Amino acid sequence: MPSHRPYANDPTAPPSVTQVLGTLDKPGLPWGAARETARFAVHHTSQWVDLPSDQASSILARHHRGVWDHRALLGSALHEINALWCSGHSVRIGAVIDGIRNRSRLWQQMDRSAIYAEIEPMANGLTQFWRDIRPETLSWEQVVRYRPGNPDVDYIGTLDWRAVIKGRPIILDLKTTGSAHGKGKYFDQWRLQLAAYRYANEAVCYDDADREVSTAVLPDVDGAAIVHLYKDGLCELQPVQAGPREHEVFLALRRVFGWRSDEGTVSGAGELSAYRAVPL
Repeated sequence: MPSHRPYANDPTAPPSVTQVLGTLDKPGLPWGAARETARFAVHHTSQWVDLPSDQASSILARHHRGVWDHRALLGSALHEINALWCSGHSVRIGAVIDGIRNRSRLWQQMDRSAIYAEIEPMANGLTQFWRDIRPETLSWEQVVRYRPGNPDVDYIGTLDWRAVIKGRPIILDLKTTGSAHGKGKYFDQWRLQLAAYRYANEAVCYDDADREVSTAVLPDVDGAAIVHLYKDGLCELQPVQAGPREHEVFLALRRVFGWRSDEGTVSGAGELSAYRAVPL
């Protein structure tokens, strides 16, 4: 499994699916950040209360980023475990954790056993999914690209999983959540994300130096679903609608992303360009 996205440092690459979806408003994030900050402030007063106000403010303001980054690393660990299973390898959770700790200063500062305790229930849930559903893996961690000949709507991304389930080929995206079973569902983003992957028209292959070496036509699939892992160890296979309508909406969002990144950075005053901005 790649430890990074090979197109991330390519200046000629189109925007990623994740970047395009970042255009969507996420009203829950500010509240989540405020909640994490409040919890930290209440339960860890010794870490900030006696500091100068600017230092205390900085610690409190940055705390939620560490929480978000930790959750992202938990997701990376579960993706790595799944990729190893897809490729036919056995898995040692401790080895996966150690590999990520070698790359992450955040996890180096955390207790290894505490990280293990968080990952183990979700890994068990993923194990149960494999046993119950018995997916026949077709590909995993595959870079896919949509390149229709119009650079205004092209994009690239990494598809978690393509598999046959109950005789039907589908695409799957692995999601981890720190909430209990039944919560943490973001269907607007999921439907658009999976539609973007579903209607990508080519797989992109790279060499060990992250240079693009070839492309391949992607096969059609019958549908899309989320493999949703919860902190309590439960796993849910959640089918989502990711058809032509969702892809049409994603392409509209792609155009918005392009406009904001290009034309949206200037005033676009047009016929009024002879007038200069003046302080009032």
